Amino acid sequence: MPIYANGRDTSLRNLGRGTGSGDVTSKTLFLQAVAVDARRPCFFTENGINVSRLVGSIRGSGSPSVTWTLRFGPARNGVGTEVVEGGTTTNDEAVGSSDIMFSNATVPANSFVWLHVTAVGGTVDELTVTVIPELV
Repeated sequence: MPIYANGRDTSLRNLGRGTGSGDVTSKTLFLQAVAVDARRPCFFTENGINVSRLVGSIRGSGSPSVTWTLRFGPARNGVGTEVVEGGTTTNDEAVGSSDIMFSNATVPANSFVWLHVTAVGGTVDELTVTVIPELV
C-alpha cells in the first residue's frame, strides 16, 4: 500500500518500472526553519533499495550548518538504522553536500525512510535532502 503525503504517492513501489533498465525515482525532502531533533518522514518503500547517493543543500545566514542523518526501519516510531553512521554535515550554501559512501546503504523492502536533524549552526532557513536510490 503506498504512503501519501500532500495528496501524492510517496512510495517507491514503481522504482525500476520506467522506460528502461536502471530507472530510479529520487525523493527530495524539504525542511523550513530547521531545528535540532527534527524528524521528518521521507517515504515508504515496498521494494528493497540501495541508496546510491544523498545530496543535501542549505540556505540560511550566520554560517549555516546542519548535521542530518537518513534512517530506515520497519516502523517510524523506532530508532532506525542510519544510512551514514554519524550523519552528514551540510554547510556550503553554494555547493551543498554529496555522500556516496555509506555504512548501511541497503534498505529492505517494506521500510520507512526518514530524516533526522542532529545539529544546527547559525540560522538555517531551508534544508533540502535528495535520496537517489537503485533497486536491490
